[in-house]
Amino acid sequence: MLTAYKVSIVLLTGLLLLYAFQGYYPEFMSFFSEAFPPLIAGTAVVSSGFPLQKYCMEPKNGSPSYGCFSP
Repeated sequence: MLTAYKVSIVLLTGLLLLYAFQGYYPEFMSFFSEAFPPLIAGTAVVSSGFPLQKYCMEPKNGSPSYGCFSP
C-alpha cells in the first residue's frame, strides 16, 4: 500500500509542475486538457474492477456474494 502512496505523490507532483508551467507550452496543454479526463475515467473504471473481482465475483458458494449487484 505504501507503493501506491509513493506513486500518487509522484503523479501529483508531476501534474502540479505541468499546470504550474502551462504558459510555456500552450499547444501541449491544449492536447493534454482534452486527453487527460478520458485517461482518468479509464483509470477509474479499471481500478473499480479490482475490488469487484476480489469481493463480488469470487465463487465461494457458486454465486456472487449477496451484497453485490442486488436489486
